[in-house]
Order: sequence, then C-alpha cells, then structure tokens
Amino acid sequence: MERGWVETGRPYESELADLPATLALVDRSPVPAELAELVVTLRSLPSTHVASGGALAVARFASTLCTELAGRVSTAMTAMAFCEARVTAGCTVLFSASVGHHDISAAAACAREHLRLPLFLVTLRDVDSLPASLSGEWIRTVELRGAPPDGFLATNSVLLVAAWLAKAFAETHTHTHTPGAGPLQDLGTTLQPARPPAGTSLLVLHGYRTVAVALDLETRLQESGLRTVQTVDYRNFAHGRHVGLNLGADQTTVVALIDDSVQLLAEETLRILPPSIDRIELRARAPWPWSVPDLLLQSMHLVGGLARAHEVDPGRPEVSPYGRRLYQLPILASRPADEPAVIRKMRALGAPPEEQPVHTLVKLALQRWREGISQVPVGAVVLDFDGTCCSTHARHLGTDPRVRRELVRLLGEGLLVGLASGRGRSLHADLRAWIPEHLWDRVALGLYNGGLVLGLGDSLAPPSAAVPDALRKVRQASDALGLSELVHIDERPYQVSMTVGPDISVDQCRLLLEGALAGEPSLSILASSHSVDVVPRGTTKMAVMDALDVGDRDFLAVGDRGDREGNDFELLNAVRWSLSVDRVSAALDRCWNLSPPGRTGPSELEAILAALTRDSESDCFRFAPASIEACHG
Repeated sequence: MERGWVETGRPYESELADLPATLALVDRSPVPAELAELVVTLRSLPSTHVASGGALAVARFASTLCTELAGRVSTAMTAMAFCEARVTAGCTVLFSASVGHHDISAAAACAREHLRLPLFLVTLRDVDSLPASLSGEWIRTVELRGAPPDGFLATNSVLLVAAWLAKAFAETHTHTHTPGAGPLQDLGTTLQPARPPAGTSLLVLHGYRTVAVALDLETRLQESGLRTVQTVDYRNFAHGRHVGLNLGADQTTVVALIDDSVQLLAEETLRILPPSIDRIELRARAPWPWSVPDLLLQSMHLVGGLARAHEVDPGRPEVSPYGRRLYQLPILASRPADEPAVIRKMRALGAPPEEQPVHTLVKLALQRWREGISQVPVGAVVLDFDGTCCSTHARHLGTDPRVRRELVRLLGEGLLVGLASGRGRSLHADLRAWIPEHLWDRVALGLYNGGLVLGLGDSLAPPSAAVPDALRKVRQASDALGLSELVHIDERPYQVSMTVGPDISVDQCRLLLEGALAGEPSLSILASSHSVDVVPRGTTKMAVMDALDVGDRDFLAVGDRGDREGNDFELLNAVRWSLSVDRVSAALDRCWNLSPPGRTGPSELEAILAALTRDSESDCFRFAPASIEACHG
C-alpha cells in the first residue's frame, strides 16, 4: 500500500456534534427566495441533477423529490456522466458545496455549450467569490448558508442541503409555510445511534424514496475504507442478490432503511431472512420528505460509531499520492456541440442532434434562412414583451435598459416598432416613460395579446367593466376546479390572465383550463413563462402589424415562446423572418434562435436589435445574422 499523508480538516466527531444545529437552522429559517424559485422551475420542467462525491446523494434526493412531489421526469448524474450524455430537454441543477473542484466547472461549461438550460448552481459558497466560469446571467445561483466546515467527508453540507430541499418541496407541495420549529426540531437531540455493524461488508436495503440515504452511506464507508458496501432496493434484492448474501452471510451486515413507503415490505423481508444474519434497522421518525434528512442523520452516526470502534477518523483520513493525482485529473472532453441554432431546431423536432438525415435538412434550412434574411429590406420590428424585452423574473422592472437603448436608436433612425403583449395599461405607461415623445408615432401596441391595438401616442381609455360572457366562463371554470385558489386572476374586456405562483406551474394551469374549456370553441388559451391568458378566438398578436405601414418592406418578429404551446407561436410563425430569444417552433423556414450558448431574453434581443442597421442607399434596414452568432456576450 502506498503511504500518503493525513488529510487536514475537522474531526468527524466534531462534525457529528454540529448536526443538530444544522437541522435547527433549517427548521427556524424561511426558505431562501432563490431556492423557492428553483423549486417552481423544477415543478415545470424535466430536470437533470449533477454532482460528484458526497454531493451526489443530495442530487439524487433532488431528483427523487422532482419525480415524487412534482411529477416530473428527473435524473441524477455524476459530472462525467453529464458531460458524456446527450440530455436534450429540461433544466440542469449543479450541486457543489465549495465549488472547489474543476469537475463542476466542466459540467457547467458542458451545460452552456450544449444548451442544457436553464442552469442552476446550488452551493454553500458566497456568490461573490465564485469563479468567472460559474457566474453570469446564464447561470442562476442558489446560495445556502449556515453549515459549519466539513472534513474529508461532506457531512453538515449534505444534511443542510437535503433538509433545505425537503422543506422547500414540502412547502410548495402542501401550500403551507410554517414559521418556527418544524418536523426536524427534535431529531438531532433525541437520536439514539445504532450499534456498529458486525460484518466486514454491508448490504444496504432501501426504497425509492431513500435511495439517496443508501448512496450517502455507501460513499462514507467506501471513502473512509471502513466497510465495503453494496446498495439495492428491497425488491431487486429478491431477484437474486440473496444468493450472494447467503454465501457470505457470516461476514455481512444487512442495513435496512425503513420509512412509511416500504415499512410492510421491509419488515416482511427482514422476517424471512435467517436470524443468524446480522441486521441493523434505521427507521425514519419523520414523514416523507423529512424522513430523508432524518435517515441521513442516523446513517452518519452509524459511520461515526464504526469509526470509533476502529479508532479511525473519517474526517481526516490518510490520502495516498496517487489518490491526489487521480483527484486532479480533468473530466474527459465532452463531445463537441453542434451549432446552437441547429440543436434548438432538432429539439423542437423531437430528434437527437446527431440524427441523420434530419440533421442535414435542418443545417441546409438554416443556411438558406441566413442567406435570405441578410437580403431582406426590414421596415418594422414586432416584439413580444415579457421574456423578450425584459427577463421573466425581472418583469416588474419594465423594459431592460439595454433594449431601451437600442430601440431608441432604431426609432430615431426611422424604424417602425410594434410591441405585442399580454399586458395592458402597464406596458402603455412603461413605454411612454422612456421613449421620447417625438418618436411615439412610430410605435404601435397590441395589448392583451392583440385584443386592443393602438398607437403609443393614443390615450388609453379608462378600463371597462364589461367582460364578455365567454370570458366570464373562465372564472366560473376556475372556481369549479379550485384553480382560483392557486393563481391570481385578472379579468379584462379583452382577456382573462392567470398569473401562477409557487403552487402550480404554467403547464399545469394551461392543461387544467384546456380540459375545463374544451366545449368553448370561441376561446383560445395562450401560455407565457409566468401566466396563462385566455382570449376570444381570433385575437392574435399579429394584429399590431396592421397598424404599421411598411409598404413593400418586411417585418422582423421577435419573441421568446415560439413553441407550439407558447403565446408567441402564431406571431413567430406568421412571418418568415422571425427569431426567438428562447424556445423555437419546428418550422425550418422561420422562428430560429441564433443566440450563442447561455444568452437569452433581453440580452439576446439587444444583440438582435444591434444587428439591424440602416442602409442609406435603399432607405431601409438590413439584418446581419452573422453578427449575432459571432457575439458571445
């Protein structure tokens, strides 16, 4: 055995002593806003959770929560697996307590390059101290503070993040927010640690909900060298692994992780096993999902008891020189990404990026579209607002300053501008606040998704209380479903808007309304990134184009939800020259997203507007697609 040196760090016993305080911190604190926002996103999209080492257990727990409580397809991967895999949809969540290893930066770079967005980083590190490779508007950071430092094994950091995940998901699932002491209040102080296992190897039996605990226990014992471990769920154990247990019964301890979901199966399994086989039962004392931090606490103490029996310190083990070298190896280079515009269209078509001959069709279509739009005389640009002119999470701040600057420039040079939005009076007021008055006659508005069209110079009439009978049925259907309790409903003569919160996703709201209003052919249901709008059928954002006289010139349309379920689908597929700053349709002759990896929303719109320049010879505007794709801002 190659001799090394003792890892410096905290003794494992001192880490165990801090665990009750870690649980108490989560119990008494409100869920951080960034974590609540992450949970809302995870309730709306499939997700991939990425981590290495000890953090992989919390990634697995997050994945389980998404599947169990949010009903979303979700998976957990190591950083290497993520960089090698072809994940084609949903959001990515990276877990790293200290962000001290290059594996997590490599995974972040891979997510950005292959457009596995939105991208979140969950960390205990101060956001302001993160490296440049893990900062910027393309990545959202969830900072969880308060855990004491870890030793060689991630201990308090794992328990802290697991407890926060349980609390955040539980509150959004039950719609309750309980201040003060919670389900974890007494778990740390009333714990009676299990005895050390007698066997030289461990067989850990678990259910689906407790797989993260099994993974954490396996990691601790393998990394400390205290025991060899295999993990298996109760039923897969019954499909043959009992043979291996029987052959090594005198050297094996069975550790059974038991919560409410597997209690009967676990007890019957243990009853059938010969009494001569050593077994330890770790029983959850709290309901799901609190049972996971509870069982983590118990298994961490089981490792502590075993370490004391062997007089070793898992928090400060002896690390060999070759172990150091292994740790510093870089992740294998991920496969090169295709052009971002091609990747997005392939996903809209439901095809993997490398699939032929569809890939060839998409690349040829992109080439033709680029060549065509560069020759087109543009007379007006028509824009969606939320998610395009402003970020969805910052929509209350109005138009992004970068977009303001470019629009004022273009208006001053003679370009006509139309804005089509589900908003009403707020958009009219916002634009008047920063567009110079002498330019108002060049701006047309399609408010309420095109239900009301007027010029920026026109006064907005006082709101009318007359809501059409067809739109009134939206409120009635929502009340009958109980949906009114989960969303904010705003009724207008032109549309009914339903703004979602943490209790329900946009997709869930849309699907419920589609079912409830299936017998109302006079209504259309539109989804944005934060709300669902119901409008009379025939209402369309394209109506704003009728208010813009472009003569023989063309329109350039820009939005963020060009997918078939999005509220910009009709707008971005009504004209050939259209761009999305986020989701695209499957059409190959329009609705492209040319942005480089990681740039979206108003940042991308700024680049699109900057690529529009006045052609003095033809007295029109030209668009240069190459300038967008070359700019990696």
